[in-house]
Amino acid sequence: MHIVVAATAIFICACTNLNSKSTSTVQVRERLNQLENNQELAHRSPMAIEEASASILEAEQPQKDPVDSEYLLFIAERKVDIAEAEAQRRLLEEQRTDLIARLNALQLLNEGSPEDN
Repeated sequence: MHIVVAATAIFICACTNLNSKSTSTVQVRERLNQLENNQELAHRSPMAIEEASASILEAEQPQKDPVDSEYLLFIAERKVDIAEAEAQRRLLEEQRTDLIARLNALQLLNEGSPEDN
């Protein structure tokens, strides 16, 4: 029984040390603020941003168990990651659609012009 407890404690410490950067709710909140202030991205993932904000609020609340605090912070970080990725994906999709439309327009112009022989 003591071996299991010791092994669990070592595992938790090892997992905690895997992330060399100590992240705080302040840092996660700052990342979300940067996303919200980015005019190109903010409007492209409003639901994900809202979920990330709620998750950060939850992580900012004091917890009795430090493991719960770390878990909530981890979830908040992932939700910000998701919001950023979703906004970036939508931006890239819009850019791709625009490029395809431009390519099609150029192809139509090229088809209508006389060929040089």
